[in-house]
Amino acid sequence: MAGSLYTFYSQAIFPDDFVPFVTFFVLTMVILGGVANNVGAVFGAIVLSLFERFSQASTLAIFGITVGFDISYLRYAAMGALIILMLTFRPAGLIAEKPVKTPLYEILKQRLKK
Repeated sequence: MAGSLYTFYSQAIFPDDFVPFVTFFVLTMVILGGVANNVGAVFGAIVLSLFERFSQASTLAIFGITVGFDISYLRYAAMGALIILMLTFRPAGLIAEKPVKTPLYEILKQRLKK
């Protein structure tokens, strides 16, 4: 579904549009927010998009911060470290999935208590 929305938005699709960084970026968004939770995935996308935007050299220059090297490599390393930290300490993501309590869930819960 995301691919069809992307194609509709860009009006064209090319193999060069899907470099490994795009996959890495989207995967980091989902891991950060929560794999089994749509709200978490959107939250992860917002947080990582803000991080990506504010870690650009042009944005840092607005705040008077100058860096003597290409900061994009540092962003890649930070995202890799973020994936490792999230999978180690919070594998469910920042917003974990909550179980859906349907009537069947309540019946099974009562039967298991007996």
